[in-house]
Amino acid sequence: MKITDIDIAEILPQQLPFRFVDRLLSYGEVDTLTEYRVSADCLFVEDGTMLESGLVEHMAQSSAARVGYINKYIRGLDVRIGFIGSIRNLKIYRRPAVGEVLVTTVSLVQEIFGISMVNVIVRSGDLPVAEASLKTVELQ
Repeated sequence: MKITDIDIAEILPQQLPFRFVDRLLSYGEVDTLTEYRVSADCLFVEDGTMLESGLVEHMAQSSAARVGYINKYIRGLDVRIGFIGSIRNLKIYRRPAVGEVLVTTVSLVQEIFGISMVNVIVRSGDLPVAEASLKTVELQ
């Protein structure tokens, strides 16, 4: 389902200047897409490119946007805080430059008792930037 007119601040617990997702592009039972434009004032930008730690945080927040959307718009609950439980198979192909738009696909593998296992792929245009498997835990 394509998403329009959702304020990302309503579905993410992270707020500026520590928010690294600008928009939720679409939500589906399996795949969710987010977007983020790398800005010069990003806390994780150094020498004009986004640091690896920023890419990991962007992936985690993209996963959190998926869960936040479900909680707010499907379950009618408040947005909850969560954390990264594990990161596996992290591959960072390159550091994106300031101004690049990252489109990130979060693909659900399994979800049970507030624990989500997802595969995340970050792209800029048609080129992959990073990917990983994340396990995230939502606090109740």
